[in-house]
Parts: sequence; C-alpha cells; structure tokens
Amino acid sequence: MSLSDEAGLLPPEWHATLVAAVRAVLVAELGPAADRCEVGITIADAATIAELHSKWMGEDGPTDVLSFPVDDPPSQPGGPPVALGDIVICPEATAPYGRNGLSGAVVLCAVHGALHLLGHDHSTPAEEAAMFGLQELYVAGVLAP
Repeated sequence: MSLSDEAGLLPPEWHATLVAAVRAVLVAELGPAADRCEVGITIADAATIAELHSKWMGEDGPTDVLSFPVDDPPSQPGGPPVALGDIVICPEATAPYGRNGLSGAVVLCAVHGALHLLGHDHSTPAEEAAMFGLQELYVAGVLAP
C-alpha cells in the first residue's frame, strides 16, 4: 500500500491512519488474501480531483473521493500481488462528513474508496444500504479510541 501527499494537504501523522483504514477494510472483506493486494492512495487538491472527476465521471467540480479499480480482488491467499487500484481523496471536499472532524471525514473517504475497489457500489437503494452499513462499521472500527 502506498500513500502520496506531495502537496502536504494532510498532517503526516494521518497518513498511517489512512493506510490502516484501507488495510482494515481489505482484511475484513478478503481475509488472508488481503496480503496480496496493492492499493495506491493519493491526497489531491480540489483542482486536481475536479479534473479527474470531469475526465472519468463526466461531472463538474471537485468531489470527496474517487476510486479507480484495476484488478479484481483475489479470492485466496498466495500468488502474485494484485493491483486493486487507486483511491484519490480531496480533503477540501470532505466538509459534509465532518461529524468526526477532518480526520474522520478523510478516513470515511478512504474506507468508501476501498469498498469501491472491492466491487461495492451504491447505485440502487439496496446497494447503498449495504455499502454504507459496511462503511459505518469499518469507520467506527478505525476511529474507535
């Protein structure tokens, strides 16, 4: 797992928390097969994520998180590494999720992005209920004291 925050948009001590949040989702969802997964996490400013949002989603303006899946998740441990994909998070666009402050909002975006890389979606009410339920469970586990 790698994290890039070249512009220094987040305090460096948060980086390990974001990596741990994504790792917790992978382990919970995949068990031992999570060890084979590679995920890139990028912290982006509003202009960068707005450009990606427009190019890949056809929507204007910045968004909080984008996921770019590459390979399907592995079903069993052992074997070569699997590039699950990349998660791009924009701290500037996370304000609506600030009930746990900015750090909690950024963790929520990391968890949300990881769930998307694993194939979860929220395009129907049933999918949304399932995905957001998992999201709350994993975020609570990461942010627990």
